[in-house]
Amino acid sequence: MSPDPRPRRGRLPCGCGCGAARSPGDRQRPTWRAARPALVAAALKRAEACRRWREDLAHAERRGRLRARGRFPG
Repeated sequence: MSPDPRPRRGRLPCGCGCGAARSPGDRQRPTWRAARPALVAAALKRAEACRRWREDLAHAERRGRLRARGRFPG
């Protein structure tokens, strides 16, 4: 067994099939700066879904449907 069981970084193939070793600066995951647009888009999507759910809930309450079904006590 090798003295250091941790995998050696920077020696893995680069992944494109060229056979070159991956440089230590080459990251698999995007950096926080690069991932931010996706995170912002996901947060906006969640907020929009939440807003729609609240609007649907308010509309159903105005129509008196939820209390009649006993879904939301009150």
